[in-house]
Amino acid sequence: FGRTMLRVIPGRCATLAQQGNSTPYQARTTPRGLCRGLRRRVLGHNRSPMTSPPRYAPVPIALHWLMAALLIAQLALGLWMIDLPKSPPGLRAGWFNVHKSIGMVLGLLLLARLAARWRWPAPAHPATLPRWQHHAANLTHALLYLCLLVMPLSGLLGSGFTPYPVKFFGLALPRWTEPWPAAKD
Repeated sequence: FGRTMLRVIPGRCATLAQQGNSTPYQARTTPRGLCRGLRRRVLGHNRSPMTSPPRYAPVPIALHWLMAALLIAQLALGLWMIDLPKSPPGLRAGWFNVHKSIGMVLGLLLLARLAARWRWPAPAHPATLPRWQHHAANLTHALLYLCLLVMPLSGLLGSGFTPYPVKFFGLALPRWTEPWPAAKD
């Protein structure tokens, strides 16, 4: 469709299509029955012109790449920590606390990302995308957000039941649970 805009007039649907270099926009009307299909093709399935920007805003892009870098660092750190010896004392615990701190930062960034998603909506899917792929993309995206939420929460919950304090980059956080050694099994 290129640069096609949609304007709904009571009783009929009108599109404004850019016409070369002559007049910037020229109105064309379509029968009422075609309005719904045209609106879906131009705007995406459930988007309106006001909620569907042409591309992602800079803040969601920055949050996306910051979280991606931290997730890769978190994964690499977690895999590296598996082989850390338990002695000398403190070395292993220090790296575990760094891992927990990055996890808490990722949890907070996810909340910021959800707020940014509400403030700056994502662009509509391409008009040529089949409906099942549109739904699959939305479901996959929602499941990824759910995983990004569950992982830090499960780590924080698991850390809360150990006898060791939870530290955020060296600052001990208040204990909100009692140690529960049986939960480790």
